Amino acid sequence: MESHTWKAVPAPDHCICPAPGKFSKAPTHPSLLSCFSCGLHIPHRRPHSVVPEPEKMNAGHVNWVRCVGFSPDGRCIASASDDSSLRLWDAQTQHCLAILQGHTHYVSSVAFSPDSCLVASGSYDNSMCLWDVHSTQCLSTLEGHTGCIYSLAFSPDGRSVVSGSSDGVRFWDTRTWACQTHIEHPSSIYTVAWDSVGKHVATGHDRKVKVWDAETRSLITSLTGHTEDVRSVAFSPDSSVIVSGSNDKTIRLWTHL
Repeated sequence: MESHTWKAVPAPDHCICPAPGKFSKAPTHPSLLSCFSCGLHIPHRRPHSVVPEPEKMNAGHVNWVRCVGFSPDGRCIASASDDSSLRLWDAQTQHCLAILQGHTHYVSSVAFSPDSCLVASGSYDNSMCLWDVHSTQCLSTLEGHTGCIYSLAFSPDGRSVVSGSSDGVRFWDTRTWACQTHIEHPSSIYTVAWDSVGKHVATGHDRKVKVWDAETRSLITSLTGHTEDVRSVAFSPDSSVIVSGSNDKTIRLWTHL
């Protein structure tokens, strides 16, 4: 016998595009609304209605996919989309395991915890949701950012999450889900990354890569050379080198210490 999972989800009460408009039913997706202003498809749900998820499970996202990631154990893939949902996929069968709905705007970033039990999602609604991978329940919604969240990363020990936003960087305690530190920044933080041992965090933004002490949250160095916004940063496996990618069409390698 086929098993169905049903869950209650809230309904959107306003247009989520930058230029608010009116909605109509999407002709190709009766369960979705289409915005006249931007064409964005969002779920059409009555408040606290019950939505049968299996009928949508393998339909795929209905808008841009902004971010994807493997769980560390390799069993699961998460995808974040402009349809305001996060989806979990079985990496072997490629079947959709769950549609996680909790954000009210584009879901722009995703990150798994080191033990693969949690997945975090960041959104243009300025919030971060923490989800239990096994139960697919939202454990907590973290609010505090006043701008879009562009990037997320768990620390190697799983005790902290760093989030990059248009209002700066925040460090969150995964035991209490309280914000530990907020580092304000004059420009958007588009990308964040921890090193493999949890000592340093790299951020990318307006032409610079900055390296922070993960414990004291103090700035160690600013790496200059890019001529446009830095969109992606990553550490080498031994944490000795940082690679960055920029809108200036270049990739740079840095020995940061």
